[in-house]
Amino acid sequence: MTLQHRHSIISQGNEKLDAKSEHILSQLDSFDFNIFDLREHTRGNELVTSLCYLLQKENLYKSLSLNPETVKRFFLRIQGEYKPEV
Repeated sequence: MTLQHRHSIISQGNEKLDAKSEHILSQLDSFDFNIFDLREHTRGNELVTSLCYLLQKENLYKSLSLNPETVKRFFLRIQGEYKPEV
């Protein structure tokens, strides 16, 4: 899968991931991963970005026959319901 295709699956709307976000995501499975850095670089879309990244990385879109855009909209809806003040 090309880097550009991976970006289109993970990115939010028309925004593409920058190099720093890619670097942060590459550390997702390590102790060096910093969710707050990812939050900053994805403008508050760390949940959607990290979940889509993991699904793509593990090839689950293909193996489970998932539509990436449908999955992303589902995650966006979940993220939209999150109430940090509660």
